[in-house]
Amino acid sequence: MEKLLAAYAVDQQAIRDLITNVEESHADHAQRDAYFSELAGHVERSFKQAETQLFPRTKNLKGLDLVSVAAQMRMRRDDMATRIGERT
Repeated sequence: MEKLLAAYAVDQQAIRDLITNVEESHADHAQRDAYFSELAGHVERSFKQAETQLFPRTKNLKGLDLVSVAAQMRMRRDDMATRIGERT
């Protein structure tokens, strides 16, 4: 499980780095599009990995409050949606 979490953390950092690259490449449309395509691929793979490998294992963890985790995820989603709305 620790190896899986470490790999997931590396993937998440790569996604954050690509988001930064996309945000900083607004003047160069071709470069931004290339970063965005790479970002989309990373996010898709990350979701698949989480859904197939990480999430199923969390169901067996004792002491994990999935209701609380879900509430936190909804709050984060809403915060991100608000930030995106402010940019457009």
